[in-house]
Amino acid sequence: MDLNFKQIRARITNHVMVNHGDTDVVGTKFAENLTEKDIFDGLVSRIDESNATGKTSAGGNHEHILSWPGVGANGENHVRVWMAPNGELGSMWPIVPS
Repeated sequence: MDLNFKQIRARITNHVMVNHGDTDVVGTKFAENLTEKDIFDGLVSRIDESNATGKTSAGGNHEHILSWPGVGANGENHVRVWMAPNGELGSMWPIVPS
């Protein structure tokens, strides 16, 4: 899988951390001890065609579910990731898979 590393770093800084990092925004949060670098490194080391779910968003992004023990502020051990076909990150946040 080809990844757009520059876009992914920027998206983590400008979207993921703002909405799912250590903020006052209500919603799913990454564990407080995870830095932007930890999230970037964790994403690029885990994302693979093998963890794609087959679901596609209206915008054409592909869903991946990553196993990531200790990732969530509330004990979540998985991350939902939406990736564009061109290797760009849509969004990502901790989840409890259904």
